[in-house]
Amino acid sequence: MAAPLAPMVIADARRFVEWGGLLVAILVPLAFNPLDANAFEPLKAALFQTITLLMILAALAPQVARLRSAVPQASGSSSVGPQANDLRYLFYAAAILLATVFSVDVRRSLWTARPTADGTLTLLSGVIFCWLLGQTLTTRRQVLRLTLALVIGSVPVTIYGLLQATGLDPLVWISDSVSPVLSTVGRSNYLAAYLVMVMPFTLALWQSGQDGQPARRFGLLFALQLTCLLLTLARAAWLGLLIGGLLAGLALAQRGGAFAQDSRRRGLWLAGGLAACLVGVGLLYAMSTSALVQPSAYGMRPVVYAKLRADSAAARLIFWRVSLRLLDGRWLLGYGPGTFGSLVATVQPAELTAAGPAASLLDDPHNLLLDRLLQTGMVGLLAYLALLLTTARRWLLAWRGSADRQALFILAATLAAMTAFLVQAQATPNVVTTDALFWVMMALAAGAT
Repeated sequence: MAAPLAPMVIADARRFVEWGGLLVAILVPLAFNPLDANAFEPLKAALFQTITLLMILAALAPQVARLRSAVPQASGSSSVGPQANDLRYLFYAAAILLATVFSVDVRRSLWTARPTADGTLTLLSGVIFCWLLGQTLTTRRQVLRLTLALVIGSVPVTIYGLLQATGLDPLVWISDSVSPVLSTVGRSNYLAAYLVMVMPFTLALWQSGQDGQPARRFGLLFALQLTCLLLTLARAAWLGLLIGGLLAGLALAQRGGAFAQDSRRRGLWLAGGLAACLVGVGLLYAMSTSALVQPSAYGMRPVVYAKLRADSAAARLIFWRVSLRLLDGRWLLGYGPGTFGSLVATVQPAELTAAGPAASLLDDPHNLLLDRLLQTGMVGLLAYLALLLTTARRWLLAWRGSADRQALFILAATLAAMTAFLVQAQATPNVVTTDALFWVMMALAAGAT
């Protein structure tokens, strides 16, 4: 009875790894602890790390079962394990470990107290999670399940954000953001980044529907998500959604026969997309000059609001200049994961001190590429970019090989969501929710191949 054990364990292992992906998509955005002074990031990071650890144990189970049953792996059999094209995951993981070994503070790198998505354990969890989940997504049904998990998980997040906008939130949150809409993500711009990553999938499920008919329930959810996004007043996320949506729209237009039955309907799609872009650009401008609702609801006059938005953009330029200057002498391996906040506090650059108390609390360069460069150096940044290029290549292979309407919409949504994340991440701190979802989408792109 020992011989059949290994195939059964392999099937169970793949199922558990897939469940891990579903749990991350649903639970990480929702998790928070209102009794903690830092109610969001520590719990989300611990949850993400724990789920990844369970996925690792599940992936190791077939190897243990095979050794115990003394049955060699059959030629062509499938299991969760290393593949030849996965070396870029290994390179990035090795770069993270190397940066940790040569960190200016190894203990802080391993057990960072900083409330964002850095630290060796969180960074390694993302790489391993994406690698395992990407190998497990081998069927269309699995891809659809993960897409549904992303969309369904956004329902309570969106509803809670809308309740906050109406003043019905029973909890009292303290935030220096221009918008009080932070939901379960922790801050309005973090919530916006999350929304622009899930909205393309909601739109894809709405438009692909069943039997060629749009699924109206997803259309209603998309309208609620869009409203919540507008109430966050987050310009970087909104810009990311516009650029991501434009790229996805162009990709779908190139494959027009898959979603438009005739040239007239295709023309309507293109006209609607152009109109949406124009409206989006207008709203982006409005977010810099007006709160889009009564300014008194945010406790500030329009003139004060406009100055605050201008100061916010100017502060980011200061953050980027300071971050670039800190690279001197540490450009190869960086300062180590999770060390940026303590480093800035020690150095106290004159520009930050002159910019006021908000800038003095800087613990993130507000730019994803600078963040990776400072944490893991040029070695880590190049390994990270190589991983992104591999994902883009896999997405392109899947796009060229797909002809099914629903598959094309999901692939287009993946393109839009990943683009939106990368665009907004160049001006927004990286946090666990968006970082974990980006790894989910990287796995989606790999699994779709």
